[in-house]
Amino acid sequence: MGVAEDFAYYLEDKPGCFFTLGTMKVGKPLMTLHTTTYDFNDDMLATGAYFFVRIAEDRLGIKILE
Repeated sequence: MGVAEDFAYYLEDKPGCFFTLGTMKVGKPLMTLHTTTYDFNDDMLATGAYFFVRIAEDRLGIKILE
């Protein structure tokens, strides 16, 4: 995967992480962002939210979800 992103400049100043959340729909052609034909996969919203909850749990040392 080739990614060019200005976020790297933020990481020079503060620790952080850049990740991508795969949103490809099964059986559909690969869609690229920032186009008029992009169709967001709403089914990935729960996965993305779950990921951020787990990060919060780790950083705060607590358990939110079982």
